[in-house]
Amino acid sequence: MLRVYLDQAKWIDFAKCRLGRSDGERYRDAFTIATEAVRLGHASFVLSAAHYYETHHRASWSSRLDLATTMAGLSKFHTIAPPHVIVPAEIDAAMTSHCGGRRRSANIFGVGVNHAFGSDIPLDRMKLPDDSAIRPALRIQLAEAFAQMMELAALADPAGTLALILGTARKFQEADQKFADGQTALAGQIDAHKLRHRLGDIVTGTEIVDIIEPLITSCSRHGIEPMEFVSDRDRVHRFLEDLPSRWVTRELRRLRHRNPQQRWHPHDLNDVNALSAAVPYCDIVVTERQWARHINSSGLSDRYGTTVLHDLSKIPEVLINATIS
Repeated sequence: MLRVYLDQAKWIDFAKCRLGRSDGERYRDAFTIATEAVRLGHASFVLSAAHYYETHHRASWSSRLDLATTMAGLSKFHTIAPPHVIVPAEIDAAMTSHCGGRRRSANIFGVGVNHAFGSDIPLDRMKLPDDSAIRPALRIQLAEAFAQMMELAALADPAGTLALILGTARKFQEADQKFADGQTALAGQIDAHKLRHRLGDIVTGTEIVDIIEPLITSCSRHGIEPMEFVSDRDRVHRFLEDLPSRWVTRELRRLRHRNPQQRWHPHDLNDVNALSAAVPYCDIVVTERQWARHINSSGLSDRYGTTVLHDLSKIPEVLINATIS
């Protein structure tokens, strides 16, 4: 099954198409073929925590519901795990391989908001009475219907539902601004100390700092002295390359930092986090033009065998060719 990741703007394009808007008509073929690919089980369109977060930020409830309904219909609430779940698993797998053990795969794909956030939100609060008049088959149907309704509510965020994940959403917002401020400060330091020729080493070093806690934990689990492990620059570089999501993050940040005139914005963290998982683990990624250009020009798409597009209308050809081959 093909795993397909669309950024938020592409889901909005599909919503416009589903609603019959004129500015969504150019995506009619893409939406029709995507829907059929999902129906036949050839493709899975996955949502990330970033999609929930960005959908919640839409001011209008009707707008959120229209978008969420489009997402729900095509994705079936298939989701991709967040960085704080993927990264420790990647580190442990790479460390196990480094020590000569058998590499274990991370649980990247799943279903529902809890998988997207790596959380344990209680969505199954409906309790049917223990009444023999409710047949077992009907009981299962009702439970499944309720679960689907709650998943849609978690995505569309009607009044009060956001309280279920408000703490996580607030952390997202704080992290967004911190990320933008941090990248701006880093760019300033690179220019101030004339270190642009060391950009790769600098970005690698900051990536290691970002993952130092799970890295230390994994080193300890495998009987390795953490500071000795990270003291070897070449080894650290090779190790980071062995962490797919962090290597994508490293490359996207490096490529953005090559242009000192391009400012960092809070939403860039959402983009980088989402793409860090989508690029190495999905088969098809449709994102905004600048990220698609960076991913393709850097060789990341070739490295992970991922088709990366910026034009949603091109997806039918990719889906059809992949299905045929």
